[in-house]
Amino acid sequence: MGRFKAPTIGNGVDEHAVESQGVHMKNPGGRPKKPVEERLVKVTIYMTPTEKARLDARARKLGVSVSALCKMKIAEE
Repeated sequence: MGRFKAPTIGNGVDEHAVESQGVHMKNPGGRPKKPVEERLVKVTIYMTPTEKARLDARARKLGVSVSALCKMKIAEE
C-alpha cells in the first residue's frame, strides 16, 4: 500500500471543509503490528488418538486449554 496524500484545494475538495475542519486523510485502520518477538507461531504435532484423549482429559481436569497446558509444561523446565 502506498502513502495517502491530502488532496489539494481546487482538486474537487470542498473549500469550506478545508477551511473549517482541515483536509482529513483516510485512516488505514487496523491495529498496529506486534514486534516480531511478541508474535505467535503455530506448532503442529502428531499423536495417536489415545495420546490426544489423555491430553484433552488432563487439560479439561485443570480447566485450561490444550495450548495453555502445553505452555505450562514447557515453563516447568
